[in-house]
Amino acid sequence: MLRLWFNHAINLGLLAFVLAACSMTSPPPGTVTSILVTGGDTLMLTPGDDVHLEWTFTGTGLIPSEVTITSSETDVVLADETGLLQALAQGTSTVTISSFRNDRVAATVRCT
Repeated sequence: MLRLWFNHAINLGLLAFVLAACSMTSPPPGTVTSILVTGGDTLMLTPGDDVHLEWTFTGTGLIPSEVTITSSETDVVLADETGLLQALAQGTSTVTISSFRNDRVAATVRCT
């Protein structure tokens, strides 16, 4: 009986060790960890300007490249899924580029 209890205790200890080790690993392959916009985080636009944003990803493994691009003020700046920004009016808008698979990873550009 003591031997059976001892075996269960060892198995539980090993399970706890494996679970702890798994929680300390790096992100799984194919994970976006950051997005960097080329040219900085502020653009000066005049109504009628068209600008194409470029960005790079960092992460692990084969990094998925799908993004979601949104403009906080669509009456000031329109943004499409390719990164094309169209300045429509004077004002300020924040354009956010976020990873499609992990929306917590994002970059922002302030357009004035």
